[in-house]
Amino acid sequence: FTNWDDQFLVTQNPLIRSFAVSNLVGMFTSFFVNHYHPLVMVSYATEYAFAGLQPSLYHLTNIALHAANAMLVIILLQMLGGDKMISFIGGLMFALHPLRVESVAWIAERKDVLSAFFILAALIMYIRSRKSLSPSTLVPVLLFMVAALLSKAIAVVLPVLFLLYDYYADGKITKQAVMEKIPFFILSMIFGIIAVFAQYSTGARATDPHFHLLQSFFRSFYGMVFYAEKMLLPLNLTPVYPYPEMIHASYPILFWISPVMVAAIGFCMYRFRANRLLLFAVLFALVTLLPVLQFVPVGRAIAADRFTYLPSIGYSLLMGMSIRYVWKRFRQAWGRIMVVVVSISVLAIFFVMTQNQLMVWQNNITLWSRVLYYYPNYAEAYNDRGTAFAEQGMVVRALMDLDTAIHFDSTDSEYFVNRGLVYVHSKQYPEAVKDFSSAIKFDPQDLAAYFLRGEASRNLHAYSSAIADYSHILDRQPLVYQVRINRANTFIDSGDLQSAYNDLVFVRRMNVEIDSTLWKRVTSMAAASQK
Repeated sequence: FTNWDDQFLVTQNPLIRSFAVSNLVGMFTSFFVNHYHPLVMVSYATEYAFAGLQPSLYHLTNIALHAANAMLVIILLQMLGGDKMISFIGGLMFALHPLRVESVAWIAERKDVLSAFFILAALIMYIRSRKSLSPSTLVPVLLFMVAALLSKAIAVVLPVLFLLYDYYADGKITKQAVMEKIPFFILSMIFGIIAVFAQYSTGARATDPHFHLLQSFFRSFYGMVFYAEKMLLPLNLTPVYPYPEMIHASYPILFWISPVMVAAIGFCMYRFRANRLLLFAVLFALVTLLPVLQFVPVGRAIAADRFTYLPSIGYSLLMGMSIRYVWKRFRQAWGRIMVVVVSISVLAIFFVMTQNQLMVWQNNITLWSRVLYYYPNYAEAYNDRGTAFAEQGMVVRALMDLDTAIHFDSTDSEYFVNRGLVYVHSKQYPEAVKDFSSAIKFDPQDLAAYFLRGEASRNLHAYSSAIADYSHILDRQPLVYQVRINRANTFIDSGDLQSAYNDLVFVRRMNVEIDSTLWKRVTSMAAASQK
């Protein structure tokens, strides 16, 4: 498991601990890390029932789903081109490409492999039943689509993919074909709205500090070129590609010339529009990329390897077509042997690169070290690696990374909280109080920072400060009984027995069990004080 969303979805998620009705309702009515994917949560709960928090089963599930997807890609490509060479090579390209590592090795990214399975199944079922479309043949397609939408919102593109296949098969899109897709478009609209609420109602925001419309225009074209480049030359891969403003850098030249490059590709596609399979491959990649092109920036990255999982099917089809084209150009045996050797060599290189990329995901330290190798000014990666060092008990390394994170971004309250926690664990309470105070300065609504500062102050015997922090929390959330118990203990330490007694009586009225020794101590001391 990593400290990048795995804790919110699996290791610290109480909803996956059982299949109680309340938990199932929570899975289907809650957003998780700004996404709505209840079937993913059900899959985690199933694994937890068998293996608890042993990560091996979770990884095995991702690998099995990816293998199944590779088989479905081979089937789909064969249905499209009817050529076993294209299908097999394209399937292998999809399966072994280094860009697949993030979606498969990262447990929190289960939504990629699970949704792709249902998307591919829905598309294959649609193609098979297309000539005899009826309510009975549409039901399985609809069910697969619903399952895909319950796994990841990217499945909203499915109706467009259906129409894209119609054009490939018939050379046109009829009014009847569009009307047949209305139920699918309605589903896409519903889940698209849910996805927007998931992104923005749970706190997601654009983290590009200088976002404006012009950059947004270029960002979308840059994404198209960036992903095409990484598919052809998967070099310098990293789990995060941060916005340049976040690492005090400027946008690359490729960013500004990307519209021209996309226009050139579009012109070529127009010239070769008679080749409908080629057009299908390119448009498949484009359609599945559109939802993740960051026209409105959300999250910390301008691009991500995982966003290529579905679009890579179009790229894989292009690779297979290119190899078949070269194969047919060579009539002599030596030429075809060369094509085979080159193809096997490319797959072997991909295999080795994928193995190397897997090493990045071995643990949290290797993960964030990879990001910092390419982006040494990225504050958030220092924060995440620092917390990983802290979990390993490497206090000095943790403080070094967290100091660096604050050096590059001294306004993020999370960095101060994490460094304060390291100070607490190493019993450096004065420094911890300073950090928690800084966190409160930058985020006055962070009640957890008040609680942590109260705990650190109590360890320094600064009882009045600790009581003030606990009281600040209870003024806003009076039913948080643990804070009230901690304040009662602090009242005892400060000699205010009556206030401690009042807090514990309040907790008992909430039907919360209190340590019997504490209760007897307070009542007896309060009684003695009154005498």
